[in-house]
Amino acid sequence: MAQDALLCPSCGARNKPKWEFCARCGESLQGAVVDPAVAKTQVSARGKSKGKLSILVHEKEADSSLPPGLILGIGVVLLAGLAFAGWRFARSSPASQAADPSLFAIPTQPSSRPVPPPPASGPGADDFNEALRLMAAGKAADALPFLSRAASAVPTNARFSWVWGQALLETGAQDEALARFGEAARLDPKAHGLEYGRALDRAGRSADAAAAFEATLATDPGGVAIQEELGKLHYKGGNFAKAAPLLERAVEARSNDPVLRQELAYALAQTGDKARAVELYRSVLAIAPGAEISRGLLSELLYDQGKGQEAMALLKEGIGHDPEAPLLRRRLANMAERAGDVREASRQYREYVRLAPNAPDAKELAERAARLEGGGKS
Repeated sequence: MAQDALLCPSCGARNKPKWEFCARCGESLQGAVVDPAVAKTQVSARGKSKGKLSILVHEKEADSSLPPGLILGIGVVLLAGLAFAGWRFARSSPASQAADPSLFAIPTQPSSRPVPPPPASGPGADDFNEALRLMAAGKAADALPFLSRAASAVPTNARFSWVWGQALLETGAQDEALARFGEAARLDPKAHGLEYGRALDRAGRSADAAAAFEATLATDPGGVAIQEELGKLHYKGGNFAKAAPLLERAVEARSNDPVLRQELAYALAQTGDKARAVELYRSVLAIAPGAEISRGLLSELLYDQGKGQEAMALLKEGIGHDPEAPLLRRRLANMAERAGDVREASRQYREYVRLAPNAPDAKELAERAARLEGGGKS
């Protein structure tokens, strides 16, 4: 069923009605225009925000005594050449609930203009090479008949079919382009299977993308790149049981990638392997101490395990890395309140409001701090 969405005033991305910050660019959604009848999707996002990489991960929804609703987390860290992300987190409570994979959506992005391959030789080469010349000149539509003749001359040439698909895509014929990409992947899955799956995913055909990745993986069971792409696709769709083993193998191949480790940790936590998730989140912080997503998710796991003091110490350590991080302040305030430390909770709520005075919940949390200070019930 379609539901309203907010259009980000900065980048135009669609966001859930209750979101406070844009999932693509991280800007405030205050004053955003409602875009009706936006279909619910089940994917997550990676996007550029002010020149830094943002990673959006699923958060827990709870209700404590705060009003219900989730707040996306988008923080940032740039460490040793690693762009890493921060977040907008939920108003949490001691009783946590499973995350809703539909919280994260990313608009379909048009693919960048492909770089034509080098000239060919043999049957069909003259037509193919002329098509390459036309595409290089920005005349993809004019290249189509030449590519059609080249592919007809050598139907088993995966390269001809793939470039034909690229030309079709440039002219806006997406379905026809995907058909040619699919043929190229069938003819040469090792060369084109990965990109075919990615093209399907960009087109919003997640189920077809998963099938394409699985077909390619069947021809190359050790293909780490395919395993990673398929794992990420399952992760975005909320199928964490399928995502976890695939991401595990990807982490083994790229052990120093904190983003992969974070995604694997979250997937494992959702499947119930919280001990392994804790281990992975700790390893992320060892690589990138400013990774606020992992720090916050780890703090919640620790708190749920009865390690409240360690959880709050972890958040305070993060604040030590970045004293100007408002979202860490708000998480610490909420956790302190749950632990019964109303003085610390009030202080951290005040700090959050000071650091983010224009945040949509700033007034509400200022009032909450005042009630705590006055000993009133909230």
